[in-house]
Amino acid sequence: MAIKTFDGTKIPTTADGGAALAAFLREMRADSHFWQDEVTGAYHVLGYAQTRGILHDPTHFSSDFSHLVPESTEPGLRDHVNLGTIDPPKHRKYRSLVNQAFTPKVIAGMESRMAAVTDRLLGALDGLDEFDLVTNFASPLPAIVTAELLGVPAEDHSLFRTWAQVATGGAFDNPIGELNEVTVPDSVSETFNQMREYLLEVAKERRKDPRNDLISRMIAAEIDGERLSDAEVYGLAASILIGGQVSTTVLLGNALVALGERPDAERDLRADPSLIPGFLDETLRYYPPVVFAYRLAKNGAELDGTPVTDGTPVISWVMSANRDEATFPHSETFDLRRDPNPHLSFGHGIHYCLGAPVLRMESRIAVAKLLERYATIECRNVDYHETPGVLGVRSIDLVVGRA
Repeated sequence: MAIKTFDGTKIPTTADGGAALAAFLREMRADSHFWQDEVTGAYHVLGYAQTRGILHDPTHFSSDFSHLVPESTEPGLRDHVNLGTIDPPKHRKYRSLVNQAFTPKVIAGMESRMAAVTDRLLGALDGLDEFDLVTNFASPLPAIVTAELLGVPAEDHSLFRTWAQVATGGAFDNPIGELNEVTVPDSVSETFNQMREYLLEVAKERRKDPRNDLISRMIAAEIDGERLSDAEVYGLAASILIGGQVSTTVLLGNALVALGERPDAERDLRADPSLIPGFLDETLRYYPPVVFAYRLAKNGAELDGTPVTDGTPVISWVMSANRDEATFPHSETFDLRRDPNPHLSFGHGIHYCLGAPVLRMESRIAVAKLLERYATIECRNVDYHETPGVLGVRSIDLVVGRA
């Protein structure tokens, strides 16, 4: 398919739950898998195979935007490490070290504690027939679980939630493709500085007194004779602290919306809870928390045989790829039994989401407990995030009836 052009200012937001954006992308995808924004010059990729190929190719499509973000003297921002925005070979070092600490055995050992935290949060809502899912459950659950995984006090989860909200709530707002216009508000700098001070203190304590937690394991991990410095431990722990909260919160909100819109799906899950993992994967496909992935062209990258100038933004639309009819038959139908379901909502290649197993387990337990505790669940007053690139509820009221 040839590369076509369009006016990127006309891209719909996700404020309506993504319906308008999905329709827009479907219409564009029918004409071409590759488009170029007339306003910014950025390229947009819409097909599944094409998006998957770009996410799998860090040699030609870089995740490192550090040279475009204003340099900061703030230590919290300077030392923050985001595995999703680092290229090889540096990425290999960090990922390998974290993998040593983030093993399947560690994750499996978290299941009973996740269930206990879930029960406690839902137990605190006894007597209520209506509550905001996000504030009372979907946000504190991953905050507590992630805190315990890292080895920081779970009683500080409200502080962690605040940090995550400030760090991701549109703080790096910019038009799609205009990466050179990124700004960092003072509130975000201060948030990262607070996290840095807090997590550096925890890292120093763990070097003296290691415990059975992720920060202690990151400190002990070694590759090619190298270990992480305290600043690097902070940077990776901050990424896990923020990412671990936001992803689960958004997925749980989207899952309840999916159930609210599809009573037949809720009936199926109640009748057969073993369908919950597939239901969650279909939720991720249909309502991807992150609707596009940024990359920068480098080393003579090409799209559909067309050379792309080094440094040009390439926006891979995960939402569009997840609904590409060539890969997902009846792609506009929400099918909780869809198999296979190779969605790209966790990314692909070296940047595949490190916390995907935790997110899946956490969400599976949460949905199962909600359906077990409440005989009826009705969604009201759904309010969506307006952060560019994010599809997820900011708040949603559940009206429930006890089982």
